[in-house]
Amino acid sequence: MWKPDPSEIRSFEQDRIDTVRVERNRRLADSDWTQVPDAPTDKARWAIYRQMLRDMDFTNPVWPIAPTDDLTPEQTLEMERQLDRFARTLLFDGKNKQERT
Repeated sequence: MWKPDPSEIRSFEQDRIDTVRVERNRRLADSDWTQVPDAPTDKARWAIYRQMLRDMDFTNPVWPIAPTDDLTPEQTLEMERQLDRFARTLLFDGKNKQERT
């Protein structure tokens, strides 16, 4: 029975991860402007979005929705849910880490 060469599987998985990483880095670069001091935007939302990109699992990516002005009402609601979940995770995990130390 034929079995794939493990190095070929690793190569395919690594190619997929590299593709996700490149897209993640592009999205971070495209949103760099949101963090300059005089940017006319909600820096907190963009900072959370950018942190979500940094913390993303490359093997099973779930792309966060960028907090832009041209979202549909449904996209806005989903973005708010994502940001809220992520912010709660950051707050909760940070609190637990402080209590354990």
